[in-house]
Amino acid sequence: MLLPAAGPKGFGLAFVIDLLCGGLSDGAVGAEVRPLYGDPAEPYRCAHFFLAIDAGHFPAGERFAERVRGQATRVSASKRGPGVERVYAPGELVWATRQASEGVCRLDAATVRSLLETAARVGVADLEASLLRAGGA
Repeated sequence: MLLPAAGPKGFGLAFVIDLLCGGLSDGAVGAEVRPLYGDPAEPYRCAHFFLAIDAGHFPAGERFAERVRGQATRVSASKRGPGVERVYAPGELVWATRQASEGVCRLDAATVRSLLETAARVGVADLEASLLRAGGA
């Protein structure tokens, strides 16, 4: 497992997240989670937790997006380290990449070959045409 960051606060956050992920789903917690690249015969037992919050149900609901933009701007304007051209707020770089992709998922040639070989092996027809229409090749 990754060591938590930020001292006691980081440990507390990691502890609660571990219990939410593994504890609520009856998955592994703590040392019960096996190494990701350990013995392939032994299940990893990692569990996940997803939470969706409708900010509209909270007092700041309508102002929340504005506050998020403000925090992101503050993070992006922070002092940069040596050789760092820009500081991104969490998720900002992925968002920008998705916006630039215009909804198209581009695949490199090796991935396309692997998908086509797998499709042929399991009998999926017309995968090549689908990939070409999607702009993957």
